[in-house]
Amino acid sequence: FWEVLFMAGVPFAFQTRFQTAPLDICTPHFFHAREAAFESRLGALCVMTPTELRAEVEASWAKHDGTFVVGLSWDKEGLLSCLAELCMCLHRSGVFRGVLGAGVRAFPSL
Repeated sequence: FWEVLFMAGVPFAFQTRFQTAPLDICTPHFFHAREAAFESRLGALCVMTPTELRAEVEASWAKHDGTFVVGLSWDKEGLLSCLAELCMCLHRSGVFRGVLGAGVRAFPSL
């Protein structure tokens, strides 16, 4: 969801390239301004096999590791492995779309 979080084209969300989050991240507007992009990304993730999903999580981690972003700490020991395993378990159980979709829709009130 990194690309959706930082997507261009949302009015007034980014004023400088040095921001660690879009300015609307803690507003109800955040999800609504990106709803189609979130749904598209969620759909793409849901059709992946658990192995493909794990590879996607690991590739995104490797690409963005160390980039400062609000609400994320890269230095937690074992976090990547736990996150990848969690995604695979949720995917296998069939609740991946429901859990992830509910979390995205509830943001920022989580």
